[in-house]
Amino acid sequence: MAHWLTSPELETWFNRHEARATSTLGMTMVQALTGQELADFLPAGWGIRNLALGYSPTPGSARLRSQIGGRHDLGPDQVLLTTGTTEANHSVLRAILGPSTNVVLQDPLYYAFENLAQASGATVKRWSVPLEPTTAADLSTLERLIDHETRLVVLNSPHNPTGRVWDDETLGRIVRRVEETPHAHLLVDEIYRPTAIRSAVHLSDRVIVTDGVSKRWSLPGLRLGWVVTRSNWMSRILAVHEHATCCPARPSEQILEALWPVLGPLEATHRQLASRNRARFHAWMQRQRTPVRVVQGPVGVMALVATPTPDDRRVAERLVDRHGVFTIPGSLLGCPGWLRIGMGHRHLPDLDEALGRLEAGLIA
Repeated sequence: MAHWLTSPELETWFNRHEARATSTLGMTMVQALTGQELADFLPAGWGIRNLALGYSPTPGSARLRSQIGGRHDLGPDQVLLTTGTTEANHSVLRAILGPSTNVVLQDPLYYAFENLAQASGATVKRWSVPLEPTTAADLSTLERLIDHETRLVVLNSPHNPTGRVWDDETLGRIVRRVEETPHAHLLVDEIYRPTAIRSAVHLSDRVIVTDGVSKRWSLPGLRLGWVVTRSNWMSRILAVHEHATCCPARPSEQILEALWPVLGPLEATHRQLASRNRARFHAWMQRQRTPVRVVQGPVGVMALVATPTPDDRRVAERLVDRHGVFTIPGSLLGCPGWLRIGMGHRHLPDLDEALGRLEAGLIA
């Protein structure tokens, strides 16, 4: 069986271990909103009776595409709605890559990019980036990896799991190299980008951005994502999307349309929770008798914590089996010897309990 048709190890880990834990440090966002919490943000009287259950147009709701495009000074035809950001990335890669082409991936990067590229017959090149998000990346190496067969350079900003954020100066240099290559585009997965950080889509017609509602607004169950670009590849990306899922879920679109006027306050609430929890995590680190090595970026609720032994999977399994806390082995994310932890808890006692269990497991 082809490698890309097997279950990804990361998803297998979630399916095997998450339900067994009584505490979690597995979140990559502020904890998902409950229905009641969501209802508190929706207009008064808005409810299930407002939902339309028919099909959307295949590119998605014109109203929502206009709302999203307006944030980027783009029109609705430059926005494509998809069933989650995973499908957005899938549609871009399948539209652009093929045999005799190559793709340059930031390393480490979400597993789906490599698997989809290989399924398209493309050659995968890896551009290794330091785990420490404040350490400069070697752009000269990236520039050498890009050649006339390159169709995509793929970045994630802010990065999962290190939190690295690509600044405009660095992105500008990468874009210039991409524009020197006849058929290349830059794909930036911005699913973790707070609105305070400017999107890369403004840099060039050769930039394609994917995004969605899962992380910034803590609405992963809506399974709503999008592609934003001024590139003339949009029609090909749309065609792949039409074959894959036909159209996004109309109820999910309607919920986001209704939330649109209050997304600013919703995101502000999540930033406050993230800031509070990051401070709690830093206080926890300072209390440790044995110093804990940590990698953490300037935004978000993720961090990498070094494991006491190189076998991070065994450490993570022991944390679940003996201490009831769920974490992600870094080796499943291209970061062996680390655990990825998420501190997106809405309630501090839950975070404190999870960190206490992590501490017990790391010193056991």
